[in-house]
Amino acid sequence: MGLPSNRSLGADSTPWQSRGQVRLDPYVGENGYVQNAGFVHQPIAALEKGAISGPVAVVLHRTVSAAPVSALAPLSGDIGTHFLIDKDGTTYQTASLRKYTAHVGPIKSRCLAEGTCEAEEAKRLRHGAARWSRP
Repeated sequence: MGLPSNRSLGADSTPWQSRGQVRLDPYVGENGYVQNAGFVHQPIAALEKGAISGPVAVVLHRTVSAAPVSALAPLSGDIGTHFLIDKDGTTYQTASLRKYTAHVGPIKSRCLAEGTCEAEEAKRLRHGAARWSRP
């Protein structure tokens, strides 16, 4: 028994229009890569330094590149990041979330570095700084 022809469904119908769609939420797979989020997986093994027990900070870094290829190329060395977001919104995942990567130095807040934090925020940031050191 095959699929019904368009004649039996009507001229503007197709057999799959009546089927529901399955929505899968994004999740982190066993390999540490985000699944079902539309990310481009572009593993760069040299970035993965060792096991990590969980995230301690989110580091946002802006780079000036004409295309993602030019931004991804330097990541093949020792220093890099888990994700790179292109100007068009394409997100590249370059390392497993189960591994840590080396960035450009100790993690610090921009407002703390520039001395523009409000007092309470600066206190929280200084208190958390010890947790943000590399494993």
